[in-house]
Amino acid sequence: MNQDLYDVLGVGKDASEPQIKKAYKRLARKYHPDLNKDDPKAEERFKQITEAFEVLGNPDKRKLYDEFGPVVLRPGFDPEQARQYARWQGGGASSGSDFHPFGDDGQQIPFDDLFGSMFGGGFSQGRRRQTQVRGQDVRASIELALIQALKGGKVDLTVQVPQPCPNCHGTGRTGQPRVCPACGGTGRRALGKGMLNIQIPCDECAGTGQLAGPPCPRCGGTGSILKRQRLKVKIPQGIKDGDTIRLSGKGRPGMRGGGNGDLYLQVHVRPHPWLRRDEDDLYMKLPVTVPEAVSGASVEVPTLDGTVRVKIPRGSNNGQKLRLRGKGVAKKSGGGKGDLFVELSVVLPDGGNDDLERIAQSMAPFYTLDIRQNLSL
Repeated sequence: MNQDLYDVLGVGKDASEPQIKKAYKRLARKYHPDLNKDDPKAEERFKQITEAFEVLGNPDKRKLYDEFGPVVLRPGFDPEQARQYARWQGGGASSGSDFHPFGDDGQQIPFDDLFGSMFGGGFSQGRRRQTQVRGQDVRASIELALIQALKGGKVDLTVQVPQPCPNCHGTGRTGQPRVCPACGGTGRRALGKGMLNIQIPCDECAGTGQLAGPPCPRCGGTGSILKRQRLKVKIPQGIKDGDTIRLSGKGRPGMRGGGNGDLYLQVHVRPHPWLRRDEDDLYMKLPVTVPEAVSGASVEVPTLDGTVRVKIPRGSNNGQKLRLRGKGVAKKSGGGKGDLFVELSVVLPDGGNDDLERIAQSMAPFYTLDIRQNLSL
């Protein structure tokens, strides 16, 4: 990604962790492919947003990005080698010598190009072994009922998971390899000269000294194929809509002995007909009868911890809220739980008949004030 990651999320470089997380959630919901099926660019935008958050949302990765810039996104980037190179540059400048790496054409090699060419390799003077490449991460979505998200637990999920191609054994290539003509099979080339003579992997063969055969016809050279796999996913208690679950090593297989990528599941929580969530608090609509609202009553109310009895005050109005402390969502920090707010919803009797109408009319004298006296536009 060449675009600045802070610009992708629309935040400043001094943004706090909560601000970055808030910006990511807002953009992820806006550009999620499931909500933008008619917009072919939404998926690519969603991918950029997620990749930006994976760096800026991680304090360690963000620190490296702020120090070195986009070069840290390249596979195999080694911060220690980058710092060592920077010290060499600084040391040479302070001594008054022209201590910068130059290519064969005599032009100074930019810092970003140098480490891009190194591809995570060291300053080996001997033949380099094959460069390991970590597999790509895979992203999918998982839909949960609100109660599942609040209580957590384990769910079975069937996803298309990349597996090593059986035709090429995950190499992405078929046939016999041949000697790389660019490096003559040594697997290295000289990047600098003079005081700084750096041996780096050959660009053509990635330091192997050999060029692979033609792409595998079954996997198209990717080294992996998609296969349906049933996974048991652990849902953290109180997970929110838009959060991400990471399954380590369940992404695409690596190449040349590199580790597998990870599988990221973005959570979508289905709305509940009677219950809604606001951070750590829950709000429930509780149906009550007219007699219960007028005379008061003790009724059973379901909660995440089981059924409890709640006292309906005498003369309760429709929409009145009752607070049940500690019956909300478990807090991630500080311990304890949020609250459950029960909103009374007075329900009239089914149908209509003469007896019911007479009862209703008999209540008219008890309205001592005009209930619409303050109604205005």
